[in-house]
Parts: sequence; structure tokens; C-alpha cells
Amino acid sequence: MNIESLNETEQKELEQCIGEEDFEKFFKKYTKNNIHVTCVVQLSPETTKNPMFKGCMMIVTEIKDWGVQGYVQALGQRMQPGGQAYYRATWDEFVWVGEAFWTIGDKDDN
Repeated sequence: MNIESLNETEQKELEQCIGEEDFEKFFKKYTKNNIHVTCVVQLSPETTKNPMFKGCMMIVTEIKDWGVQGYVQALGQRMQPGGQAYYRATWDEFVWVGEAFWTIGDKDDN
């Protein structure tokens, strides 16, 4: 999160955070308000329901009322690209970490 990207209200809320619990609540609210397709999120090692995805970085492909859907890019083999492992994460399973520069499905994916 870039402090300059916060609006005035968000900046004031962040200044009011005392301790890790307050910051975590602020960050979850910020994530929910600012998430969009192509965001990169990290799946929580504590709350992610499918253990195969715990701690993974995921690119968001859809926003839902209950959370997001996205994919984790799998490693390929024998010089061939891997596939995408799709996952549906509820709001408590992830945090926003950034923006993807490339996504699978771009016209230049050769």
C-alpha cells in the first residue's frame, strides 16, 4: 500500500491505528474497498481453506460479494508453460499486496 494513494479519510483512519490488530482491521477494509481485477493478493497461511494454496500469491480475475476468484500460475516442465490453478477466496483469506503487470490471457502471451 502506498500512503500517497490513500484518500484523506483513509489517511486519518490509518493515523488512528494503535497496534497490530487495528492495522489489520484497517488493511482488510482498505483491501475490500480497493480490490479489482489484476490485483495481486496473498492467501493467508492461517485462514486459507485449501492447504495447497496457503501463502500463495494469486492474481484476481473476478470480484464477488463473498470475496474474489483468481489464479496461481503453476510452474511448467520441459520448457512448456504450466497452467493456472484457480481458487475462490473469501474476504478473510487474503490481503492485497500489489498490482500484476502481466496476466495470463493477455494478447502477448506467446
